[in-house]
Amino acid sequence: MEYELTSSINEGTLEIKLSGKGADHKDAGKLLSTIAELIAARHPKHILIDIRSIQNRLGFLDAYQLIHSVPPGTSHIKTAIIDREEHKSLQNFYETTSENAGFVAHFFSDETAARTWLVS
Repeated sequence: MEYELTSSINEGTLEIKLSGKGADHKDAGKLLSTIAELIAARHPKHILIDIRSIQNRLGFLDAYQLIHSVPPGTSHIKTAIIDREEHKSLQNFYETTSENAGFVAHFFSDETAARTWLVS
């Protein structure tokens, strides 16, 4: 997988920006571990993940498996994920699967709406 991850803390929100080609399930799992390490080190109130610059998306099965492999202790953190509108069907699947797995995560195509939701 070829990707770049940058992160910062802004008023208690862990902001993560991802760019690059994308991932398969195995590589996405490694990326998820990196994000879990950031969460453990920074103890954010909220998480904002911007994936608009990722070129390829996981398929439905890989997305399902990824959501169910999220490390314990991170599911309670309110998470907003910003993606391009063209990926709406996959976003709906992610949200439903995340909710069923006990996560508080929503997708947005508008960054302002994502930030507003995080602090609501």
